[in-house]
Amino acid sequence: CAGQSTSLSASGASTYAWSSGGSGTPISITPGSSTTYTVTGTSAAGCTGTATISVTVNPLPIVTVNAVPTAICAGESTTLTASGANSYTWNLGSTATSFSDNPIVTTTYSVTGTSLGCTGTASTTVTVNPLPTITATASPNAICVGFSSTISASGGYSYSWNNGSTSTSFSESPLASTSYVVTGTDVNGCTGTASVFVTLMPGLTVSITPPVDNICEGESVSLVASSPGLGVGYTWDSGQNTATINISPSATTTYTVTGTDAQGCSGTADAVINVNPLPIIQFSGEPLSGCLPLNVDFTDMSTGNIAFWNWSFGDGDYSGVQNPSHTYNTGGSYSVTLVATTDYGCVDSLTFNNYINAMTLPIASFIADPPLTTEDAPTILFIDQSIGATQWEWEFGDGGTGSVVQNPSYTYLGAGEYWVTLLVTNAVGCVDSTEALITIKPTYTFYIPNTFSPNNDNRNEEFRPFGMGWDVDFYEMRIYNRWGQLIFTTTDVNKGWNGNFNGLPVEEGVYTIKAQVRALDGKAHNYIQSINLIR
Repeated sequence: CAGQSTSLSASGASTYAWSSGGSGTPISITPGSSTTYTVTGTSAAGCTGTATISVTVNPLPIVTVNAVPTAICAGESTTLTASGANSYTWNLGSTATSFSDNPIVTTTYSVTGTSLGCTGTASTTVTVNPLPTITATASPNAICVGFSSTISASGGYSYSWNNGSTSTSFSESPLASTSYVVTGTDVNGCTGTASVFVTLMPGLTVSITPPVDNICEGESVSLVASSPGLGVGYTWDSGQNTATINISPSATTTYTVTGTDAQGCSGTADAVINVNPLPIIQFSGEPLSGCLPLNVDFTDMSTGNIAFWNWSFGDGDYSGVQNPSHTYNTGGSYSVTLVATTDYGCVDSLTFNNYINAMTLPIASFIADPPLTTEDAPTILFIDQSIGATQWEWEFGDGGTGSVVQNPSYTYLGAGEYWVTLLVTNAVGCVDSTEALITIKPTYTFYIPNTFSPNNDNRNEEFRPFGMGWDVDFYEMRIYNRWGQLIFTTTDVNKGWNGNFNGLPVEEGVYTIKAQVRALDGKAHNYIQSINLIR
């Protein structure tokens, strides 16, 4: 092979001379190309002879090696191909003309090619470029509905995102939690991937307690905002920044609160506060003053959807009707209050101080001196004992002329019972009256007949006393025969003795009567007298 040496040996002579200039045998030659060598041999006798030999010089094979590609990215493969020889031996042990390899670092590949026993070598280096370290970030990586996140990549020269973007950074407002995947390519064409997950947080749930409320004009109510979220702050459309607010709207109002949590997510809630009007209260009374008992008719003149009325008349009495009547029985000035409640429960009141003036009556009273008399002394002095009276009017009950003096005397013309009436008036014109029964008793008389004849001739058939001026409730009569036997008794002034004893007529003769009676002046009288029974 070109560049190699070989030995040429001659024989049959003593000395040798070679055409290449050498002498002796053997000689070493390194022909540059195929050459015919001649050797002249000289024997000891001086005789010469020649011989030739051709040495063929085979050229070394020109071996080349190609790597496609010569620069790869980590994890990729390259194809190595040798040429210029008949067979090959690679430093990796392969004897194939071409093969693929996946080097993990930059590698030099060498190959020895053999043709006609001659070899040639070649080598090539395959550069293994590391994959770029691609980083994907999201700022923020958790967002609320309607918010956006900035998605960014680094570590590469160019980028391709799974949403089609080729920008290094872009803003996105996903409708759901989303994974963003980016492929980054460096200047060597090597690629790396990275991903980032953007969490879409649900909207913040906010509520207000109470969500609807009815209040009355002038009242206040507390609204309390709440949320299951953590670290939630609240802002009301009325300007407050607390969870609880106290409000006193003058008209029906909708209040809105916005709650914002630590991630910036927010939610809103509304509360409607219905403001119901108070009743407009007015009333009148008729009459506003007068004498006892003073009956006043009250008239409600209030406006509004009134469902309940509560009257306080100032004397401890109350009423729940709309237009009550009330009677004052004690003198004085009274303040009247009406409390009205609407169908929504709104309450207002009106008080008229010292509205009713109930004037006290005089108290009519008198005594008679004497309270009981007889026809023998028919004059009675009437003594006024009234309280608060300034005028007096007397009626003495017998149809005669009355009197207007305070303490009159009056003489009755006959026995009887007379109702005396006193009507008194005080300084404000209030009146009172009283009456008392005056009794003029007849003059006391008690007569006992001395004879009677019960003989069925319808004349003088029954024995009994008679008279006037005595108390019939305090009377007793007893009749005894001559032997002192009680044969008749009675306490009834209208019951006489018919001359019988035990249902049989008694005989003619003298009988004794004992009577007890009390006059109307209270004096008791006892009588014992004999009577004759004649048939």
